[in-house]
Amino acid sequence: MRRAHGFTLIELLVVIAIIAILAAILFPVFARAREKARQSTCTSNLKQIDLGLLMYAQDYDERFPRLYSYENSSTELRWWEDKVQPYINNWQVTLCPSSTVYTYTYRRPPEGPNPLQFTYDCNAMYGYTGAGTGGWGTGGPMNNAPIKMGEIRKPAECILVCEARSTREITRAERTDCWDSDNGYIRKDHNEMAVWAFCDGHVKSMRVSEPYMWSKSGTNP
Repeated sequence: MRRAHGFTLIELLVVIAIIAILAAILFPVFARAREKARQSTCTSNLKQIDLGLLMYAQDYDERFPRLYSYENSSTELRWWEDKVQPYINNWQVTLCPSSTVYTYTYRRPPEGPNPLQFTYDCNAMYGYTGAGTGGWGTGGPMNNAPIKMGEIRKPAECILVCEARSTREITRAERTDCWDSDNGYIRKDHNEMAVWAFCDGHVKSMRVSEPYMWSKSGTNP
């Protein structure tokens, strides 16, 4: 009679080692592929936001919306996300699938969600300059009218919206990845890259921004 031949301990260990090696090779590939898919969703979100802001500007004398404004006797606070929403009609596009979701609840308007959820922020230093009534003090530059599209000399190189890590802290040029070794307020969750929306309507992924990209003059601030 033939004796049944089973696996030896050495053979089992070899098989386990091979499986472990394959897993170590394939899991990072799967993770990068999954993140690439999320990056595509983020790119689509920012594209819709970008086009919404440009349509808003076309309807308001080519001026971008204010960062925020107190309205209805200062009882309602509307952010730029609220202003652009009629042109997008989808609150989900304000959320990147890879980022931490931040919330804002102070004086939310009745037509908007409460809390406001967001993962993106705008170029406050040059892309938007008006805070409206009850903004950041009186008489300062942030109380001026919002910037016009024609004031941006190189719209294809000027950042409009970016991925941010913030609790509603406004992104400012000196706090971005240009000058901060820890990326400042910019999130780079997509395989160490971030998605950026520009003033001409195009969106692209980059590892790092340049100082001139935050300036309406197209030169370093």
